[in-house]
Amino acid sequence: MADLKQLEFFLLRYVPDAVKGEFVNIGLLMREPNGGEGRFSGMRMTEDWSRVRCIDPEADLDVLTGIGMQLQRELQELEDWNLLVRKVEDLFSNAIQVSPVKACLAEDPVKEAEILARLYLQTARRTGKVVASGRQVIVRLMESAMASAGVLKLLQREIPVAEYTKKKGDPLRFDFAYPLGDEVRFLHAVSLKTSVQQGLGLGARFPGIARDIREASHATAKLTVVVDDELDRAEQEIGFVLGLMAENRIGVAAVSEMPRIAAEVRGELRA
Repeated sequence: MADLKQLEFFLLRYVPDAVKGEFVNIGLLMREPNGGEGRFSGMRMTEDWSRVRCIDPEADLDVLTGIGMQLQRELQELEDWNLLVRKVEDLFSNAIQVSPVKACLAEDPVKEAEILARLYLQTARRTGKVVASGRQVIVRLMESAMASAGVLKLLQREIPVAEYTKKKGDPLRFDFAYPLGDEVRFLHAVSLKTSVQQGLGLGARFPGIARDIREASHATAKLTVVVDDELDRAEQEIGFVLGLMAENRIGVAAVSEMPRIAAEVRGELRA
């Protein structure tokens, strides 16, 4: 596998009313801080202005689009990242604000910027079609949270369940794992917005997997499933899957809880 690159990014937020503090993400800037002469820097602006219209029907979209073009030029010419942030804040009088800098790891910065732009800058649309990137987006955010907490390199990755079940051809791989005392703790991304079948299959299988792990290694398996934010838990299928997981002692956390989870992992591993 190619080496992962340490990246940093921040979001540009349109804040039409500083008193209310409501905002919409309209841009994403990313850089590779330690990449030498060939280091990556790039910018993405939203192509979906409907969310801006929702909080400010009078927003001048031509001006906002022009801001993106201006910042793109600044990014090509400016070496000082902190100076760029200050210029954004000074130029636009708090109508455009900058989020705290976030860290992430990726093999390909360009692809990572595209993934994060889709996540932060586009409006999610629920359809009957499978969204192929749903689980991958959650995994990326899990990676970023673990990297920010300094524990990503301490975790096992893509652990084949077949190592424990001894069933050849078993395709299931848990995303992350780490031992803790007489336990092995797994973290796995499941997008219930994409398909409840992901969660249904895992929820039904985990008791047997935990039994196989106990028999093979005399360790107790603990699983936390990380799911999409803002799930409609009143939806019958989603409610059923979450109930099945609770019955089978599977922890469930929203992806927005990953900073807290990563901090807990850091404390457990004393990283």
